[in-house]
Amino acid sequence: MLPPVFGLGFIANRRAPLAPAGDSCTTHKFWHGLFVRNVSTERVVVFIGSSFRLSLLLLIVAVGTVLSGCGSIVWEFDYEKGISRASQVRRRALVQFYSSLDRDCLEMDRKVFMDQDVRLVMERFISIRLDPWLHRELAKEWGVEEVPSFVIIRPDHSVAGTCEGKMTAEAFRLFLITHVYN
Repeated sequence: MLPPVFGLGFIANRRAPLAPAGDSCTTHKFWHGLFVRNVSTERVVVFIGSSFRLSLLLLIVAVGTVLSGCGSIVWEFDYEKGISRASQVRRRALVQFYSSLDRDCLEMDRKVFMDQDVRLVMERFISIRLDPWLHRELAKEWGVEEVPSFVIIRPDHSVAGTCEGKMTAEAFRLFLITHVYN
């Protein structure tokens, strides 16, 4: 049985780069390239043409982009930078008080922030993610008592809306839409 073939024109199983002279080898076509399997040692060497390597690299990048979420949410982790950027571009800031140890925060990351409709609405905001323990003064000022908590800040630094606790994608999207222009 052949070992799995990995890489872009590199040795598949990281053994010897070429079969020694005199070993029985079989040659197989591999799409636009070629791989050689040494029958006696089960070593596989992959030779792929440069045009195929480029095509495969582009395919991997494209699949990675789709899987990681094309147009994924860009979070700012510095409050001052995020608010400054929001003021410059005259957009509202969405501040999320977040903990990477909290089950509800992680569930919202997996379910809510991966929702395409939520992402479209979030493009209208500058997204800022803060740890409530590191930003206690802001959390206290805005009455944040649990994570996840969300505060929408207008460009003039006044609070447009707040919400605490885990939400569904639809509820979160409606929360954002409600506070885009109020």
